[in-house]
Amino acid sequence: MKRLAITVVAVAVALCAAMPVRLATASGNRPLHDTSGNLEGTFNGGLNPTKLSKTKPSRVTLAISATVVTTDGAPTPAATEVSFETDKHLGLDLRGRPRCSLAALRNTDTRSAVEACPQALIGSGLADVDVRSRSAARRPVIGGSEVLIFNGGRRGGVTKLLVHLHDREPASGAVVFPLKVRPIKKPGRFGLSWRATIPKIAGGRGSLTSISLRMQKGLYATCPDGRFFARGAAEFADGNELSFRLSRDCTGVQNPARAARSKSTAAAAESSASPPVPVEAGYLPSHFEFSVRPRRLPRSKPQPVRVSVANKYETLDGSHVLALEELELELDRHLVLDVTGVPVCRAGILNEQRWVPEDCGDAVVGKGTIEAEVAHPESPMFTVSGDLTIYNRGRKPGGADLVAYAYFPAPIAGAIFIPIKVRKNRGGRYGWKARAEIPKLDGGSGSITSYSMRFGKRIFSATCADGKLLAHAVSTFADGSSRSETAIRTCVMTEPHVRQSSWWTIARTSS
Repeated sequence: MKRLAITVVAVAVALCAAMPVRLATASGNRPLHDTSGNLEGTFNGGLNPTKLSKTKPSRVTLAISATVVTTDGAPTPAATEVSFETDKHLGLDLRGRPRCSLAALRNTDTRSAVEACPQALIGSGLADVDVRSRSAARRPVIGGSEVLIFNGGRRGGVTKLLVHLHDREPASGAVVFPLKVRPIKKPGRFGLSWRATIPKIAGGRGSLTSISLRMQKGLYATCPDGRFFARGAAEFADGNELSFRLSRDCTGVQNPARAARSKSTAAAAESSASPPVPVEAGYLPSHFEFSVRPRRLPRSKPQPVRVSVANKYETLDGSHVLALEELELELDRHLVLDVTGVPVCRAGILNEQRWVPEDCGDAVVGKGTIEAEVAHPESPMFTVSGDLTIYNRGRKPGGADLVAYAYFPAPIAGAIFIPIKVRKNRGGRYGWKARAEIPKLDGGSGSITSYSMRFGKRIFSATCADGKLLAHAVSTFADGSSRSETAIRTCVMTEPHVRQSSWWTIARTSS
């Protein structure tokens, strides 16, 4: 599955407010991972469609995501300015489209901003905001801030995009700033220059730690030589600077419509007994979710918690999702997994029937759901779903073995067993790694499109040492491609000996 990541990813770099201060280079079609000091960053992006004409510009949709964390819990520095250049084979043309103004977007929430300029909206997304309190104490990440991108018009050869971010906490308010795009007149590989000055968030106390955006209007591209390039730099409030260079693949064809018709005709001619070949899906948007409850946790003594993880896989054009072959989850080192005392579901007890023996009822450690779509040759796709049950298979050196069981109804009418090996990580932010190998569904015709897993308090406990908990997911698909995602959730630190601390304060004040 080829992906085409143009450097509008630099917009996300600017908004995410942190990256290592050294040249970051990404090649191939994998997400960009980079680490420097106490910072860890993951960036991804793609265009749909991925097959483009070599000569005739085609409309494209851009999806990007970025996440930046600090490994020691320190505040993420805020970006102050970003500038970057994109490949000459990518164009931006918003002439003739309705425009919006900075005045219309100021002091508006997301709904009001859309109502003010509905026809000028060209993109949207979500972000996580990290805010420090006025007392300089760390405030956890606040999730769910909405991001909108509007056409601000063109003047003197400069196209202005307006980026609108509405943060519901700690005080509801909007941040609006222009992103100016200019043509590069100097001959070379790069055709557009993008520059934005990032205003202060929450009076200079805030920064964005993750963002996902989709720009759906105004972008056009060709692919004459199979590659796209970009370069740029971002400056931060602490004086640091990030420089990066990206390179991504694309597939150039003489006539994309004719190539698509030829491919469809060839597929229809294949024998119905042959397993279907997944359609090239393009970029898969990020939907990874992670949560820990309760959020109020002690600093040092682990408290039992409920842990949930979920993900959704989809394509921008609605084509068949590639089959998921392996799922790897990494969990924060402040989470503790312990199956001591939990009954074990022994090998051989589970079988490919709809019912589950009562012998394993006490070994259940989690519940959830799983959904899959099935595509048979010359038949419309259909979706099936089933309840997911996770069983304890016993303690292992450095961790435990689990197994997930689900039964799909007709027309598949069969069970799926997913072994999950959980082991300790040594060093780093993540203390646990869980790896699951996904079996073929319906002889290879099925693909998992979503899953959710909820674990009770009997096996997980957690502390809150720095105000947040992290999870990282890597999904590997049948064509060898992979998708990497990070989720950050807040927690509230509590003191385990509140009464003793209060007594000491009173005694000291009295003396």
